[in-house]
Amino acid sequence: MTGTETYVMTPQFQASSGNGKDDVVDKAFPGNRQDYANVVLGYQLHRDLLTGLKTVDRGDKRGRLLVLSFAECPAALVEPTFISNPGEARRLATPEFRQQIAEALANGIDDYAGVLRASHPAAPAPIEIHTGPGAAGH
Repeated sequence: MTGTETYVMTPQFQASSGNGKDDVVDKAFPGNRQDYANVVLGYQLHRDLLTGLKTVDRGDKRGRLLVLSFAECPAALVEPTFISNPGEARRLATPEFRQQIAEALANGIDDYAGVLRASHPAAPAPIEIHTGPGAAGH
């Protein structure tokens, strides 16, 4: 195998990626509490890994994987490269490539935070009310 793939917890009522039968689409796992955030996080991480690493796109996927099913916070499983591939293993052995992975992940997390900020803008500052000289209490 070669390339980069990213998994997020399959949102409740949706089918997982792949050809296998998915018998638990109705079941809610703890990891489903963050369905929206998981999908956004996975997308941003995957996009930035592909951009930063220039690897083959193996897909932004959904799966009811144990590591994701019980996550209490937004989560994604990233496979930036495959050490089972001799060429990718050599590339992964270099500090420079591991730094590229780290920077791509940091960029993805930063992009994820930006999406969350944009979809949940900060509350406006309270309005200060000024009272005139004739107001009660003066």
